[in-house]
Amino acid sequence: MVALIKYEIQKVVLNKSVMGACVVFLLVLGGIFNIYLINSRLHTSFHNTMTNSEAVQKNIEFTSKYVGDLTMKKVQAAMNDYSEERTIDPDGGMFNMYSYYTLNTFAKDSGTLFTSIYDSAQAGKVFPVDKSEIKTLDQAGFNQPETGFLQTGNFPTWSILLDALDRIFILTVLLIIFICSTIFSSEVSSGIIGLLLSTKKGRTQSTIAKLSAAVIISVGIFLFSQIATTLLFQILFGFSGWNVSVQANLMWHVRDFPWFINLLQVFLLTRGFQLICVLSIVGATCMISSMTKSPFTSLAISLGGFFAPQLLLRVIKEGTMHTILYLFPSNNYGTETLLELIQKNEGFLLSSVAGNLLALVGILLLLKLLCDLLAYWRVKVYRIS
Repeated sequence: MVALIKYEIQKVVLNKSVMGACVVFLLVLGGIFNIYLINSRLHTSFHNTMTNSEAVQKNIEFTSKYVGDLTMKKVQAAMNDYSEERTIDPDGGMFNMYSYYTLNTFAKDSGTLFTSIYDSAQAGKVFPVDKSEIKTLDQAGFNQPETGFLQTGNFPTWSILLDALDRIFILTVLLIIFICSTIFSSEVSSGIIGLLLSTKKGRTQSTIAKLSAAVIISVGIFLFSQIATTLLFQILFGFSGWNVSVQANLMWHVRDFPWFINLLQVFLLTRGFQLICVLSIVGATCMISSMTKSPFTSLAISLGGFFAPQLLLRVIKEGTMHTILYLFPSNNYGTETLLELIQKNEGFLLSSVAGNLLALVGILLLLKLLCDLLAYWRVKVYRIS
């Protein structure tokens, strides 16, 4: 069996179409690195007054002042710092993401406050933010621990990382669907399916080997893209901010999330969930490939099956069908989307975070199992014409 799996992997890897797709994948991956990591929102500078590395160091200086317990004193300090920085450089310079999102979250009328700060900065004055109406942690909707405090710090860089990883997931899925769509249908289109199925192991062990090879290759591609992105992130930004509470990531809208976990734990949780999504996508694509006669047809149907729920979600806004659409990977793979889904007490699957998460994982794994069984059955009963 191991020899068969190695043979199937080699056959896929040496396919010229797959090799070409991998080259395109690497080029697009490099483009995503450039846009979302190397020249991220953190590096915004209207006058190009600093290099990317200087922008990262400046961000560390900004956030280091606020690392630790999230208190109203730190909120007030961050908002005051934003007003002072605008006065020093009214038209741009470094984009202080920490202070910006703090002000946007806690100001009762953030739009008016931003305008007032800008107008005062243009006049060379520091706007007195402490005289504005500011929300408390409770008023802002934060779920706070009974003892201790939420932890704050360098959340902007981790938001950038997870945003980049979510986008790379879609790129990875496209390559995986392209590869898996050839697993069975390429042999039908080339006319060698009859010869393969006439062998002793053609309808049993060979099918299992193909499905196993698809999983191994797909998981390998997923892990490569995720690890490469994380390593580049570490080189560019470091891991500062890993212990920030998920509720204290002000770039997301999960301030009332029930679990008190940090951004590193969110990273591990969402990477694991996306891996489960990959397995379900592999199963569905291989099943489709076993039932079609050409890789192109398999590819078209698989891509349509992946993106269709995303399009339907924009049309169906409520009801049972709306909930069902969120079970598809194209609608739940995003980090913030997943967190918002599983924290729902009503209107989703179950009434707890753990229940919703386990139900989602269980459904996706069940889909993988059913698709594998259907693919196996299809090859088992295939009639050679």
